[in-house]
Amino acid sequence: MGPPRDARPQGEDCLNLTIAAPARGTGARPVLVWFHGGGFSSGAGLMDWYDGGVLAAEGDVVVVGINHRLGALGYLCLDGVSEGNLGLCDQLEALRWVHGHIAEYGGDPGDVTVIGQSAGGISVRLLMELPAARGLFRRAVLQSTPLGFTARPREESLAMGRTFADALGDDPRTAGVPEILAAQRETALATLRRTGRPMEPAFVPAEDTGLVPSPGAFFDENVRGLDVLYGWNADDMTAFWRTRPPSAAGSPQGVRSATGGDLRPRWRVSVCSCFAPGARAGRWSSGKRQSSCGGSSRGRAGTPNEPRSRSCCARSPG
Repeated sequence: MGPPRDARPQGEDCLNLTIAAPARGTGARPVLVWFHGGGFSSGAGLMDWYDGGVLAAEGDVVVVGINHRLGALGYLCLDGVSEGNLGLCDQLEALRWVHGHIAEYGGDPGDVTVIGQSAGGISVRLLMELPAARGLFRRAVLQSTPLGFTARPREESLAMGRTFADALGDDPRTAGVPEILAAQRETALATLRRTGRPMEPAFVPAEDTGLVPSPGAFFDENVRGLDVLYGWNADDMTAFWRTRPPSAAGSPQGVRSATGGDLRPRWRVSVCSCFAPGARAGRWSSGKRQSSCGGSSRGRAGTPNEPRSRSCCARSPG
């Protein structure tokens, strides 16, 4: 955690994924699919934090980092516009792409482990709930995941959507990116005023929609046969104050005050979207290039006939 060490372009062309695979050897390798955290409002699977090159080389595995729509256009629930969970739809589509194409990169589609941290862990937990995701992975790892909150009830999600629509004052389907980001900030502030919880994001998955059923409806059947690992890191909460300049709000005492004395990891509010979401979900296509140095395959690539050095990226069509 802490300030990112790399600056990535922000934009609506966010439906892509990165793949790191060993450059040598034969045979199908286990596949690890990474879901980043960030409160469903920030983060990206292609950040330098999450470079899977070393893990791929040392563990002889194929590492996939996915991106998905974030913020309002990933998780807005609003009558006549979206029933929510579009970002979760992107994640599901990425897993389908992995299942259909990862063998081209030396991976075994029958040996996929999904790994998520914080909001990414919530995504993994929700994917365990979805009949549509059944058979797309066989193991799940949830890191620092606040399981007391996995999705917001539909009526609350709709109310949040109306707050966003009022702040936007325009049709979300045609509004400009700056206006959408400004309305997200206003909605995040309204959420803070309403709940008093500075770590609860405004835009999160919604329950009782076409994609996400009522909690527990299919859970037992879906997880039968899955291997699941769930845990926390010691002192997780310090990631949200130790890297910042000392202040009353950023001190341990300030954190206790903001959380009601509860120092267990909770949500962080982020009003800045790493990607201004808006790219439509679609079928994933690929361009590939394995690194000849035995490690990292990162960034974007062209079509299979236009490889770029040390890069490998699967992405949706424009």
